[in-house]
Amino acid sequence: MLKQEKLRAAAVAVVALSLLAAGCSSESENANAAAAVEGNAAGSGYSAEASKAVQQAYEGLYTEPTADGPAAQKGKNIWVVSCSQALPGCSEPAAGIEEAAKALDWNVTVVDGQATPAGYNSAIRQAVAAKADGIIGVAIDCAYATAALQDAKNAKIPTVGVYAYDCDDPKVNGGEALYSALINNNGTPGEFGALWGKLKAQYAAAATSGEAKIIQLTHPEFLVTQYEVEGYNAEIAKCSTCEVVATVEITAQDLGSPATTAQKVATVLQQHPEANVLEVPDDTTLALSAQAITAANRSNLTVVGGEGYPSTFDLIREGVVTSAVAIPANWLGWSGADAMNRVLAGQPEIPNQGVSFQIIDAEHGLPPAGKGWTPSVDYKASFTRSWNG
Repeated sequence: MLKQEKLRAAAVAVVALSLLAAGCSSESENANAAAAVEGNAAGSGYSAEASKAVQQAYEGLYTEPTADGPAAQKGKNIWVVSCSQALPGCSEPAAGIEEAAKALDWNVTVVDGQATPAGYNSAIRQAVAAKADGIIGVAIDCAYATAALQDAKNAKIPTVGVYAYDCDDPKVNGGEALYSALINNNGTPGEFGALWGKLKAQYAAAATSGEAKIIQLTHPEFLVTQYEVEGYNAEIAKCSTCEVVATVEITAQDLGSPATTAQKVATVLQQHPEANVLEVPDDTTLALSAQAITAANRSNLTVVGGEGYPSTFDLIREGVVTSAVAIPANWLGWSGADAMNRVLAGQPEIPNQGVSFQIIDAEHGLPPAGKGWTPSVDYKASFTRSWNG
């Protein structure tokens, strides 16, 4: 589900350079965007509705995980296939699974999929050969690991997808589902992705008082971005005075070339001086774009980022980025462990596990420097109580 990049080191370097270059950026610009959200909520029309939705999302849209579930299926050997341990969107949920495994009394083996389909298939087949009791794939869409997931199914080894799309997804031409179960993020993976886009659109409209002129970056190859863009465009269409003025496709090949991504962003910013919103699909792309954003020196540009990783929070503090529609990655991992525990207990229907989004900007929820953000719900305690019966 996450982008198939090998970009961690490059992204970190770009962020570091951007933070140095942003010394003259004004943090008050981000404060102004947050103030616009607050002010518009008292009005009427779409921008007021969007502002009220953003204010709700400032508090977090997540809920307590469903309390009733099977007791811990102890003593299992579980393999976790991370899409790439170099990327926080893969490594952080994997770490969450390892934490949860201690409460479940599991032995866990984590394998790095190295951000390639070949790596995913190889890692899953290693787990099959080792006769694992279960395999959890982190951010690995079924379409990229079809053969190996079929091998696991043939071997009767249960599989769970975390932050992933199965092969029966409508955007994969409705094939056969190969994962035994997917985590339940307040709905299907498609609904989750669409909500992500909807919240970004609401923030853009609210921060610009309903006058958003949007540059939209997209990843046409990635299912999560396809759903995100659909949710975004459906929501922004409700704003009669908002407009997407340019759409720029950032391909997987572009993501492998940080300079190419940065140049595409720099070019579109130059071509559209009227734009006051930059919609970025995820934090890896944001890191690769940050230097171009800083160099553009656009004081009125609202930049809406992705998952809410520490590098993005640094950019918010520096005034380069305005907000993140953040996802609690560790909670995704605990949800994956809970889903696997249910499958092992013969309960493959996964109830709502509570994960959702929180909008974070300069004035709302931004953690101290060097700290990650923590949702207000104690999901770890909720899951542990369920597993302890």
